[in-house]
Amino acid sequence: MKRSGLPAKSSRTFSKRMVCINSALAWAVLVYSIYSQQAAAVAVSAFGFIATLGATYMGVGHMDLRQLLFLLAPTGGYGMPVDPPLGAEPHEPPKDFAG
Repeated sequence: MKRSGLPAKSSRTFSKRMVCINSALAWAVLVYSIYSQQAAAVAVSAFGFIATLGATYMGVGHMDLRQLLFLLAPTGGYGMPVDPPLGAEPHEPPKDFAG
């Protein structure tokens, strides 16, 4: 089924593979540094590198989702309210509303 009006969905397979390969290599370096008793010099940077890879991948995914939501918004503006139809009564809160 073809999605009308939507941009083509990105599979992100290349970036997914790169994150997996780099994370596996970073874990391998971390395990080797522990085995060779040099964990103090490598552990913090390896853990930081792994966390940065994951955060970058998720951040790019968030930007993709945000752009898709921007394109799907009925107003064309991110988070902007839709104006009421012409002749519509403005909505008023209930009389007992405490706010």
